[in-house]
Amino acid sequence: MILLTPFLKILNEHYPEAKIDVIASVHNWMILKDNPRISKIFVYNKNPWNLLDLILKIRLKKYSYYIDPKDHYSHESQYFAKIVRADNKIYYATQTNCNNIFSLREFDKNSGVHFTQRLMQPLQYLGIDISAIPVRPELWEDKNSQIYIGNYFTQSSRNKVNILLNISASNPKKMWEISKWIEFLATLNFTYFNLIISSDPKDRDELITIHKKFPETSISPARNFTDLISLIKNVDIVITPDTSIVHLASAFNKPILALYSGLGWTYDLFRPLSEIKQIVFAPDNIDDIRFISVEDVKSSFSELLNILNFGQYYANK
Repeated sequence: MILLTPFLKILNEHYPEAKIDVIASVHNWMILKDNPRISKIFVYNKNPWNLLDLILKIRLKKYSYYIDPKDHYSHESQYFAKIVRADNKIYYATQTNCNNIFSLREFDKNSGVHFTQRLMQPLQYLGIDISAIPVRPELWEDKNSQIYIGNYFTQSSRNKVNILLNISASNPKKMWEISKWIEFLATLNFTYFNLIISSDPKDRDELITIHKKFPETSISPARNFTDLISLIKNVDIVITPDTSIVHLASAFNKPILALYSGLGWTYDLFRPLSEIKQIVFAPDNIDDIRFISVEDVKSSFSELLNILNFGQYYANK
């Protein structure tokens, strides 16, 4: 959903008077909760009763366009394409014998096209030129989170470089070993760095292990996803494996140090869109960041600090 926001931005800028409703899952609807470009969010829950209620609500409305930007087959896409009442429908259609249905093509994963650009494909049917340059995601802060995180930074150490370190990812192959994070962090002089460690709840034990080893670090104060958005907006640098944190950082153009697998197409598809970035790759064709060495991360971090004129604060050990 984060990578859909550039599409919504371009659509709204070209048709500012249009009302844009979005069908989102229970897992990602909050990403758009504070987005002023959205008129209404329909939350898709697979619970039968909730699903029935959703269908009834959707059927009460009539749209000029139904758009699903996914460029591959999806049961949900086909399902909602039939449910939504719209004059024109743009999606990955299996049946295109109707003059009001416009089908999307599937991109080759090796095309080098960023995922945000793939999601722009429906715009061509609306007379909007598709940019050859990926557009960064955009996010809005929740007011409560903005105040809460603002207070956190007001009370924390000043005149330090604020770094958010995220250790979590969707599967073990995308997670660096805790022992390597510890070896890397041992090279930091915490006189100059305020390091905030973040993780998924499932990796809380690993987070605590790092914090106990380096008590000068801080555990992320984020209570929820909206807090995390505000937290990232306020830090100076983000360090993370290849996960959604990359795109949250890109939304605010935050300098980033990211760890990626050795699969080139994965990087092309989900690369950070921040202007300043350092990427550390696993060996070619190795789909596992655990093959990344500590020395490579130290070197890339040092280079990032030099670019940001913070190089005097750090020296490899």
